[in-house]
Amino acid sequence: QARTATKCFSSPEGDHITLINVYRASNDFLEKRSMEMNMAKTEKVYRKWCKENFINSRSLRHARDIHR
Repeated sequence: QARTATKCFSSPEGDHITLINVYRASNDFLEKRSMEMNMAKTEKVYRKWCKENFINSRSLRHARDIHR
C-alpha cells in the first residue's frame, strides 16, 4: 500500500533512463523546496522524500555531487 504513494521512475528503455528519471525528480523536488525552506529543513525533507520513494539518499547525494 505504501508503494502506491511513490512516484514511478522506471523506464522500459532501461536502467540508465530510470536512474536519470530519479535524478531529475530529485532535482525538481529540491529546487521547489529550497525556495520555501532553509537548508537544514530542506535536507530533512529530502531524506524523507528519498525514503518514501525507496531511494538511497546517500547514493543520490553522491551522484549530485559528481554532477556538480
